[in-house]
Amino acid sequence: MTTTWTRCALVAIALLALPLQLRAQGVSPDEAHIRKLVEQLGDNDPDTRDKAQAELAKIGAPAVPALREALRSDDLERCSRAKDLLAILAHIPGEADLVALAESLRKAFLATEDDAVARDHARGILAEFAKRFSPKEGSATYTTQDKETLTICLGSAATTKVGGSNAQVKADTRWVIAIGGAGLDVQLGGLPGPNDQVPDSAAGNADAEATQGIAIALAGDGLLLRTAGGIAGGGRGGDAKAQSPVYGLALEGKDRTGSMVPPNDGKSEGSGDLESARKLLVPSTK
Repeated sequence: MTTTWTRCALVAIALLALPLQLRAQGVSPDEAHIRKLVEQLGDNDPDTRDKAQAELAKIGAPAVPALREALRSDDLERCSRAKDLLAILAHIPGEADLVALAESLRKAFLATEDDAVARDHARGILAEFAKRFSPKEGSATYTTQDKETLTICLGSAATTKVGGSNAQVKADTRWVIAIGGAGLDVQLGGLPGPNDQVPDSAAGNADAEATQGIAIALAGDGLLLRTAGGIAGGGRGGDAKAQSPVYGLALEGKDRTGSMVPPNDGKSEGSGDLESARKLLVPSTK
């Protein structure tokens, strides 16, 4: 029987030989590691399959091409797990997505000196980003690879069982962003079981603190209940708090019913001013 020491020795020998083999194949160590993990998704050992799947989920976007190839595999287990991973990774922003978000916000802030216009532009940009990348449950935080440009925390949207997740983040990057999960938007007639479960599905709050950059907090919009005859009711928008020595832009969650007077929007607490943010951003255009 192979001893633990023997298995370790064999692994060490394999690792020493790996770079030479990869150079011969024209494949980088990272690419080869990803391919190996994808192969292990169809391994006979359940633990090996689970560990490979967990590691691929942590690797994220770089694993997507190999996982897409695995969809054509004759191995049903590998194909199924690759499909599940791709569904998860579709909600994980890559480096290009984070950099593009920072650039979109920079352009929006430099395009106007009107705080109200900047607020509207930022709200639209972040709402679209959240629509694409909000996690399925809980919250998730991402930072650009340079650790200087952007940090963002995204909360998941509400379901019939749980409210929108709060998003809270503190960082020293140029942009520090928190986006709370949206309240449930649901057709009452389509809900299984009693509708008294719905009021728990409230909007998430957002709290962003930038130690030296720009903070933006976008809270989730409120619960919206629909019926065949129209909007039946809704809930309060989430609260937003943005702290920064430069500019803290707090965007409260909105009352989506359109019928409350005044609207049942969340609270917002910001700091600083747009002009200070524009001064910070100008050097990046040179």
